[in-house]
Amino acid sequence: MNRRDRVIQLGAMIQADRVLQGEIRDRLKANEAELDALLRGEGPPDPPEGSGRQHAGSMAKAVADLLAAEPGTEFSAEEIIERLGGDYKPTSVRSTLARMADNLEIVRVGRGRYKSAQCADAKVANGAVPHGEGGIIQ
Repeated sequence: MNRRDRVIQLGAMIQADRVLQGEIRDRLKANEAELDALLRGEGPPDPPEGSGRQHAGSMAKAVADLLAAEPGTEFSAEEIIERLGGDYKPTSVRSTLARMADNLEIVRVGRGRYKSAQCADAKVANGAVPHGEGGIIQ
């Protein structure tokens, strides 16, 4: 891997880590608030605005961020669900993965196995070369 590709890869990994860090911080605050309420003998507080099941666009973003954070790692739909917190239906995740692979956003490396399109060997598998800010040239 040349220096430019490694810089791009590290930048993507850092960005994905920042997103995950923010999500973990938000989840920690919500869990602490619920625990405090339960320990005071109160019911759980109303969930924060925008919590709960995410819409399909944010699922694709969460999947892309996860795969970008570990560009050489292959994942199954079940592994992705587990890493994202298990709040997704397997059929929805599989559909999202198939669509993302068809759009060359990620790479299908085998039956039910996916990895980041940022990985050097994934580029070859897709027959595509990444270009600029996430654009792909074929």
